[in-house]
Amino acid sequence: MTYGVWCNDKMVYEVLSNDEWGNDEMMYDVWCKDEQGNDVCCNDERGNDVWRNGERMCDVKQELLKRTTDSSFDVALFLLHPKSKGYIRLESSNPLKQPLLDPRFLEDPYDIEMLLKMIRWTQKLEKTSSWKSLRVKLIRYDMEGHCGEIEFNTDAYWRCIIQHFVVSGLHPTSTCRMGSRRDPTAVVDPTLRVYGIKNLRVVDASVMRNVISGNTYSPTLMIAEKAADMIKCGTKY
Repeated sequence: MTYGVWCNDKMVYEVLSNDEWGNDEMMYDVWCKDEQGNDVCCNDERGNDVWRNGERMCDVKQELLKRTTDSSFDVALFLLHPKSKGYIRLESSNPLKQPLLDPRFLEDPYDIEMLLKMIRWTQKLEKTSSWKSLRVKLIRYDMEGHCGEIEFNTDAYWRCIIQHFVVSGLHPTSTCRMGSRRDPTAVVDPTLRVYGIKNLRVVDASVMRNVISGNTYSPTLMIAEKAADMIKCGTKY
């Protein structure tokens, strides 16, 4: 959710600049800088414009950026334990072929409803004295073809916004989860060795049983440290 801070009908409180907002927030993958530092459309690996749901995504992003200034700021809402689960599968026996990856975001309705509750909680902040003193106002995301036809601030409206504008937290885990031989979902044993394949370990966030409640960076370092110790000690524990 993006907000503007107003004083005398002008946005004045600088929290997050447009450049920062464009780097890692909504639809980050379609917005780039040219050699002169101007905003331009990013292309995919084949040089084509990125499209989604029939829209050229950088056009959508450009429209949204018009609604913000250097005083805009985001309230980032993170669903720590989504129920939707994706998959990664082999496309063929060719090891050089890219695997099939489908994150299946929002497949479980629970995730949408939890995000809706988080939005409603955030809206309560608008009524606090701190936010009122800054004259904070919501900057709407809707536009023609993107929830603009739905009555604003209804549950249906926010469910539509969630489905159009949600992005990944970029910390996928558990595609090679650790477990016992009796666990049909397990890929590696407690020493991170891949079941059924000799001399192969997996040492990254994919061995986590489930997604954790925080950033995966430090825990992944600890997994690597533990793996290094086990390898050095001949995996006797």
